[in-house]
Amino acid sequence: MGNETNSRDAILRCALGLFSRRGYDGVGVAQVAEAAGVTKPTLYYFFHSKEGLLSAVLEERYAAFNRALGAACAYEPHPHEYGRDVRPALLRVARLYYSAAQEDSEFYLLRLSLSFAPPDSAVARMAKPYAHEQYAIVTRLFRGIATFHGGVRGRELSCAAHFVAMLNADVAFWHQGKGRLDDEQAKATVRQFMHGIFS
Repeated sequence: MGNETNSRDAILRCALGLFSRRGYDGVGVAQVAEAAGVTKPTLYYFFHSKEGLLSAVLEERYAAFNRALGAACAYEPHPHEYGRDVRPALLRVARLYYSAAQEDSEFYLLRLSLSFAPPDSAVARMAKPYAHEQYAIVTRLFRGIATFHGGVRGRELSCAAHFVAMLNADVAFWHQGKGRLDDEQAKATVRQFMHGIFS
């Protein structure tokens, strides 16, 4: 059982690395098997197909991220105390995205690339439920905020999409060596976002 688990984990790890660097379409099953040090039949034994392999990567990595995101998106209303109201929740979310980019950069890059895949492609269809859940979680945060801040009401999904886009832009700049992902950057991004929705 231990060898099977090790082989499966090695295949997933190598697939993620290759998919993130070369794109899903740029990687073949033989390349993943070779990188993982297993045979193609072993890969097929665990995952049945290349799509099955991507599906397993998405399930394991996205599920963990979305669980953490759900916890980060807890909103405790203090509408008359700026420092204890919206800002702490948004900072928690920003810090989570930044730490995910730093600690699991291969999956973060894969996730971003899949968000730009052609809508009718198999990979886009596989990634869609996970991405939908991600945005649903952040939208729920803004629904909670909208209960106490009328200016957000009716714009919850738009706020979620724009906030996540800002965080992804920060990560993209960091990957290019043009920015940083630290607490000061999180505070600056949250401040800029809040100025846009509350000004």
